[in-house]
Amino acid sequence: MKKALILFILILVLGGIILSQCSGEKHSNLSGNYVDYWEGDSIVGDPALSEQLKDVMMTIVYKDKERFASLMSYPVGRPYPLHNIKDSASLVNYFDTLVDDSLINVLKNTKLSDWSEASWQGYTFAEGTYFWFDGGIIGWNYISSKESKLLDTLIQKEWSTLPESLKGEDWTVFDCLIPEDGPFQVIRLDCRPNYDEEDQYRLAFYKKGRNLNQSEPDIIMLGKCDNQESGETQIFSFHTEDNSKTADFIYSPLTYLDEEGLEFSLHSKQGAETFMAHFGYWLDLIK
Repeated sequence: MKKALILFILILVLGGIILSQCSGEKHSNLSGNYVDYWEGDSIVGDPALSEQLKDVMMTIVYKDKERFASLMSYPVGRPYPLHNIKDSASLVNYFDTLVDDSLINVLKNTKLSDWSEASWQGYTFAEGTYFWFDGGIIGWNYISSKESKLLDTLIQKEWSTLPESLKGEDWTVFDCLIPEDGPFQVIRLDCRPNYDEEDQYRLAFYKKGRNLNQSEPDIIMLGKCDNQESGETQIFSFHTEDNSKTADFIYSPLTYLDEEGLEFSLHSKQGAETFMAHFGYWLDLIK
């Protein structure tokens, strides 16, 4: 009888250890004293999804960096000229820049019932202002205060490398294309967000071998962006001042993160030239 009691106690102890280890796998860095801000809350009719969304929010609120990195889809797109986040190790290091107290407070006050499915992008709350979920975090729109300051610093740094002729008129940096072949080493893409006319965007072409710092571009084109109804793609089209040359390309979120890049078309009286280009970073090219 005594041996049976001892054996029963050992089973209980071992069972408790195993259970604690299993529960710890979900939130590996959380202490046992955390507050469940979403206790009793759920998405009606979908308890499994409720648990997944709760896991995501709890992981962020309690700064479980490794768990957060494991839930993210890569690469994580960041607004230019910030670099995209390529892998989980980079995200763990970048976590304190990406996540701040403002976001944490928002999540603490967000109910599971606030989440809803939105077309092809998966599930979100606050109309996608923060991030999207579809079996994992598939899109991160939130910009923390720390990241915003870093973004402003990089924009000013990039702007300082341009000649005066490209400044003014509310222009600001937008993106950068690196052709895989052809005569150009880089194509700048700038925009003026508050401009309501068609020529809201600008392409600046630089031929290979040029020192880019303070250099005038070889070709300048102005153009527009047509947003498709689905919201998944944007068609950019450009022209020189005398309309002797035109250019166009199609942008989508998948294109931006696709290492294979996009197809860029350049047209002139001599004919059409099509080449592949991928998104890059102007400051990485400055010497």
